Amino acid sequence: TFDYNCRTDSRQEMEQSVCLCATHNCRGSYLSFYQDKHLQSKLELQHTPAHVTALILRACKNASLLPEDEAILDRHRLHSQGSVLQLAPTWAKKFAALVLEFVEEEKVWLVDDLVGK
Repeated sequence: TFDYNCRTDSRQEMEQSVCLCATHNCRGSYLSFYQDKHLQSKLELQHTPAHVTALILRACKNASLLPEDEAILDRHRLHSQGSVLQLAPTWAKKFAALVLEFVEEEKVWLVDDLVGK
């Protein structure tokens, strides 16, 4: 699924937003479910357009890929032969790694919110 950053607080709407891309890692929906206002407010504070711009600037300034950058790209299958980033410049790969780092943190927040921590 291409992430359009579309969100809904309606479980029914999320369940009806079926993705038909058929890619290997598709999550099955083009919408993300955000019922919990606490999680939403956390995202609004920690992943604003200013934060994304800062990630782009960090990627451009420190464009070399570190082993941890390569590892996160591997975990998301973006560092292998034939991936969408194969021919991308190093700064773009670094930016992708920084965004994926945030995505992995967001997953932890979501699980914590769902189990009530």
